[in-house]
Amino acid sequence: DTERERALAVWRKRFGQAPADRSERARQHRFLVQRGFTADAVGWVMRDGIAVDGELGMAISTRVASLDDDASWEGEAPDETSPPQGSDALD
Repeated sequence: DTERERALAVWRKRFGQAPADRSERARQHRFLVQRGFTADAVGWVMRDGIAVDGELGMAISTRVASLDDDASWEGEAPDETSPPQGSDALD
């Protein structure tokens, strides 16, 4: 068994279902870290292992929420009327 598979088995035995909210997700994450699993294995379980295990609920909603957070960022668009800056600028 790989470490990821062992971490998923421990998660499945203890929890068995995707976390319902962020605090539950953090609690499950801490549980696996405290059992000595690497950050890579824990991250895989919380991100991909749950989906592989057939529990898509929180895994999908978390990804959608993170996409919504990124989409709500309102940065400044470059000014298209000003000439290019730096080495690409024309002399």
